[in-house]
This record gives sequence, structure tokens and C-alpha cells, in this order.
Amino acid sequence: MIDSSTRDDLNRRRGYAEYRLSTVVEWVPRIDNRLATVLGVNIAVTATVLLTAPNVNDWPGWAITAVVSSAIIIGVSFFNLYLAVFPRTEGPGDSLTFFQSIQDLTVEEYLHNTEIESPEQYIRDLVTQTHRNSEIVAAKFRNLKWAFVFMVISLAPWIASLILLSTDS
Repeated sequence: MIDSSTRDDLNRRRGYAEYRLSTVVEWVPRIDNRLATVLGVNIAVTATVLLTAPNVNDWPGWAITAVVSSAIIIGVSFFNLYLAVFPRTEGPGDSLTFFQSIQDLTVEEYLHNTEIESPEQYIRDLVTQTHRNSEIVAAKFRNLKWAFVFMVISLAPWIASLILLSTDS
């Protein structure tokens, strides 16, 4: 039997662990909203060149260089967006909180494991999940940052492409 002091301590620790996990998870939609913005700009930049460019045989030499440079740089931005949207989600295999671990169990196994899990194991699982989710969120943010940086860098050759493609050679 757990005494009331121990139970209170476990409840306090569980509450802190659940709060920390929810705080970390709240970052995901914030980052995803910013990803959508960068994706929209990347698509607009790409579409503008594709829709306004004359026949490729009529492009002046510098325009080809500008378009290719812009395409490569915006491609790196798109790649970083991809990495941010689909981060590596491997986690601890024995977690009863992490979705990847849960999917490997049958419903009966999951029910059984949650029934025999001690409060200490649950708190440890929450703390472990907070750490793993923090790694995932940090990777998403890092890739968002690089997607944004490459998007901004691509604007100079993009503008040059528009100017060079709109002038008569």
C-alpha cells in the first residue's frame, strides 16, 4: 500500500511530467504552420518563373544561370521542408505512450501492459517521451530554419530570373 505522502509525490511528479510533455507537443502545430508558409512561398516562386518564362530556347545565357541557381536553392528549401514534415520518429520500443511503440502491440497486449504499469514506470515513460518529442520538435525546427534560409537566398536569383526573362535579349 502506498502512503499518502508517496501518493501525493507521485501525483505531483506525474502532473509535472504530463505538463512538460504537452508543452513540448504544443510546438508541433506552431512549426507546421510556419512550414506551410514557407511551402506557399516556395511554390509561388517556382510557379512564377514557370508561368512567366518564354520558350526555353529564347532564354538569354544569364537567365539560364539565374533560373538554375534559383531552382537548386529552392530545391534545397523544399528538401528541408520534407525533412521537417517527415521527421525521424523512432523511439523507445517499450513505451506505452509513444505511438510507434504502441502500434507494435495488439490491443490485448497494450491493455495488459497499461494495467500492470506502475506509477513510477508511467512517470518515467512520460519523461522519456518528453525528451524524445523534444528531439523531434528540435529537428523539425532546425529543418524549418534551413528551409526558410534557403527560401530567402533563392529570392536573389529568382528576381534576376524574372528580370532577365522579361527583357528582350
